[in-house]
Amino acid sequence: MSCEGFDWKAYTLGDLAGAEGKRHEEHLKGCEACQAEASGLKLTVTALKRLPKMEPPRRIAFVSDPVVEPSWWARLWASGPRLGFASAAMLSVAILAHGMMARTPSPDPGQFETKVAQEVAKKLPAAVDEAVAARYAPALADMKSRLDGLEQGGLVKARAALDAQRKADMQEIRAAFELMERRMNTRYLSAARFGGN
Repeated sequence: MSCEGFDWKAYTLGDLAGAEGKRHEEHLKGCEACQAEASGLKLTVTALKRLPKMEPPRRIAFVSDPVVEPSWWARLWASGPRLGFASAAMLSVAILAHGMMARTPSPDPGQFETKVAQEVAKKLPAAVDEAVAARYAPALADMKSRLDGLEQGGLVKARAALDAQRKADMQEIRAAFELMERRMNTRYLSAARFGGN
């Protein structure tokens, strides 16, 4: 119980200012009961500030309103015993139906494996040949056509083209050297005329 004459709610909310606020602070230093009440109020204010802000509802519904009544589906799900009984009944029917179905004998596993091995041995070589032919046929045809082209004089034609290119390059180099020699001679003559070195 706190002391009389002190408004700890107003002090905690920060409504007291000036001399009244200082009087409360001085009293708080020496009174444990008032300290306990002030700390409890501060804790409450802190908790209230941390609550999420929510809009108030626009309309308050009453139990008698039809809007609040649950639908038949919600009432069915809400009834635990009825739902449990329905689930158990469905499970029983499923077990009985499964038991009454005709069962086929399972084949011998070894017999099945031998049949699979025989089928694989029959079909695998042909499938591999087809896959290799489909995959590498264009590359083999291209390689064969290139080899045929080289055998029919492609190599001779390539050598002749290279020789012609080399001759043309040599003529261009000679022409460039001749032009450079002419320019150098012109510069030497100019330097000699005007007294340069």
